[in-house]
Amino acid sequence: IAVFTLLLLGVGSGHAQRWEKMPLAAPYDAGFYLDVFFLPSNPQLGWACDQKNGYIVKTTNGGATWLGIASVRAGCHLEYIQFLDANTGYCSGPGGAFKSTNGGNTWTELTFPQAFPKWGGWFRDVNNGWFTGGGCGRATFMHTTDGGTSFNVYVDSSVARSNLTDPLWDAGMATNEVYAVGNGTIWKSTDDGQTFTVFSYTGTTAPWHEELARYGSSFLVPSATDNCGTGYTGGGMRFSVDNGSTWRNRETGEQMFGAFLVNATTAWASGFNASVYYTSDGGQNWELRNCGLEGADVDDITFLDASTGWVVGDGIFRLAPPKRTQSDTS
Repeated sequence: IAVFTLLLLGVGSGHAQRWEKMPLAAPYDAGFYLDVFFLPSNPQLGWACDQKNGYIVKTTNGGATWLGIASVRAGCHLEYIQFLDANTGYCSGPGGAFKSTNGGNTWTELTFPQAFPKWGGWFRDVNNGWFTGGGCGRATFMHTTDGGTSFNVYVDSSVARSNLTDPLWDAGMATNEVYAVGNGTIWKSTDDGQTFTVFSYTGTTAPWHEELARYGSSFLVPSATDNCGTGYTGGGMRFSVDNGSTWRNRETGEQMFGAFLVNATTAWASGFNASVYYTSDGGQNWELRNCGLEGADVDDITFLDASTGWVVGDGIFRLAPPKRTQSDTS
C-alpha cells in the first residue's frame, strides 16, 4: 500500500501556503496598493493606500472584506499609511502628507515649514511622528509632537547617495531612538528625531531601499534599482543580524520593495513579478513563496503573526491555507 499526498505548492517552494486575492469594487480594484496596515490594538481594522489616485481602502473584519472609503486626491501617489487608533491616522508619499480623524473617511493635507520631496512616515502615538524625504544628497527629516500642526526640520546633505524613504520606531526601542532608511544607508537618531546620523551602510553599492524592518539587533531592507547614480541595477534583500555591522545580500533579479521581520531570523520580502521570499535563518537562505500571485507586481508586505500575512500591489492578497489536500491509496 502506498499513500500519496498532493499539496498545492508555491512556485519554487516546498510550502503549501498560497496567496489569495481579495475582491475590491470599482474603481478601487484598479488601484496599485503600496502599503497595508492593521491596527495593533484591534487587528480587525486595517487600511491600504494606492499609488494612482490616492485610494484608501479599509477592512473592519480582519481582512475578510475590503471597502473603498476615500480618495485623498485624484492622481495622488501614496506610499505609507498608519493608524494609531480607530480614528486617527496618517498617510504620505510624493503626492503629499495627510491626516484623518475619522477612520480614513476624509483627509486633511499637512503643511510643512519648508517644501521637500516627501516619501514615508511613522508615528509613535497620535501626536509624535516623523516624515522623511528630500531627494538624493539631501536627507530631510520632519518631526512633529502635536499631531502634524507644527514640525521640527532637520536636513543633512553629507551623504550624496541617501534618498530617504521611511522612518521607523517600534516598542522595542528606547523612547528617544528613531531609525530611517535611504539609498544603501541606515540613519539613527538618539534625541527623538531632532537630529540624525549615519548608523550603517548596507553595502558598497547604494540601491533604493523603500522600507526598513527591525527586530532586536536584526535589520532587513529590500533593494531595487539605484536612483542616486551609484551604479546598482539589481534587486534583492539585505539582512543584518549583528546590528548593522555586517550584511548578507541576496539578489533576486527583481525589484524588491517590501520587508517584514517576524522575529530576529524569520522574515519576508516582496517585489515585482510575484516575488515573495521567505527566510528562517537570518537571510542565509531564501525560499520563493508566491503561489496564487499569478505574476502580480507587489510592493508592501506585513504579518500579524507568524502565519497571518498580507501583501499588496496589483491588488490585496492574504496568505491562506492550501485549497485542498488529497490522499490516495493504491
